[in-house]
Amino acid sequence: MTKKPRITVTLTPEVHALLKRMSELTRGSQSSFVGDLLSQCSPVLSRMVEVLEAAEKMRGEALRVPDEIKAGLDQAQSQLESQLGLVLDVVDNGFRPLLQAAEKVQRRARRRSSTPISNRGVRFGRGGAQ
Repeated sequence: MTKKPRITVTLTPEVHALLKRMSELTRGSQSSFVGDLLSQCSPVLSRMVEVLEAAEKMRGEALRVPDEIKAGLDQAQSQLESQLGLVLDVVDNGFRPLLQAAEKVQRRARRRSSTPISNRGVRFGRGGAQ
């Protein structure tokens, strides 16, 4: 029995399919992959908890959120979305050579399999197979 807490997570079919495929490719369990992913995100989760706790204090004291705080949050969200786009671009550029090489291998495999193995090397002349 493990001492680590467990939770149940409901996924969309698309996310489940990705998670299943990822676990097959990494030869690890889906659970360990999700656990590792969340562990790596723990600094972000910690900061989110901090911000939500501050917002809860504001609501608990019935304080009006000043416009400068709203503007700061909107700016932070916009910057995060922009940075995420840049990160995805970096990832795409970094993985592009691998993906292109894999595509070439896949195209070669398709070309090779166009002729059934049983027909390779068989030549027909005027009188039939030779």
